[in-house]
Amino acid sequence: MLLSLATGCLVEGDPLYPGPDSLQAPGDVGAEADATPEEPPAFAAIAPILAARCGACHGDPPLSGLPSFPDHTRAAAFADRIIARIDQGNMPPVGLEPVTAAERALVAAWVAGGAPE
Repeated sequence: MLLSLATGCLVEGDPLYPGPDSLQAPGDVGAEADATPEEPPAFAAIAPILAARCGACHGDPPLSGLPSFPDHTRAAAFADRIIARIDQGNMPPVGLEPVTAAERALVAAWVAGGAPE
């Protein structure tokens, strides 16, 4: 067990070692290799989230001094900042309905996919 803690590797005899029967053979790629990566969501899936959760302040027109992102071009320009503010818990501000975990995942997938139209 000491070896596994020092190296980070699991070795036979270690209580955490799953055993050879549970390990995948080197040539056995399994079902995961057949899975096609999902396409990032289109802006049409993101627009209702932005309207519902962000539109009160960042709509068209936005509150004074705030950027607006009522369409794809404007939202894509702020994509990284949008997801960062959601992750920090800064947006939407206290008092407004928070972004749900499912909405956050959809926005994050859109941002990670390059904010496609």
